[in-house]
Amino acid sequence: MTKRTFDTATSPDQYGQWGTINGQPITDDTITGLVADAEAGFPDATLNPVGRPRTVGTKRAEPSPPPSTRYAVAPSMSTWPADG
Repeated sequence: MTKRTFDTATSPDQYGQWGTINGQPITDDTITGLVADAEAGFPDATLNPVGRPRTVGTKRAEPSPPPSTRYAVAPSMSTWPADG
C-alpha cells in the first residue's frame, strides 16, 4: 500500500495555484467563485432525491426454483447409530 502524505497549503505556488482537484488547478479565482456560489445557495445545482431509484422494484421478480430436497450424506453417516 502506498503511503499518502498531505501538505497544508499556506500560500499559492509560483503559478498562483493552491493545488489541484481531479487535475483542475485551484486558484484564488476558483475559491472566490466557489464561495460566491455557496453564498448564493448553489443556484445552478440540480438536487437529486436520496434513496433508491424509482426503477428499483417496479418489475416483478422471476419466481425462484423450489429448493432441492436431496441432501448429500457422507457414507459413514448413511446408517443411524444403534441404541445403546
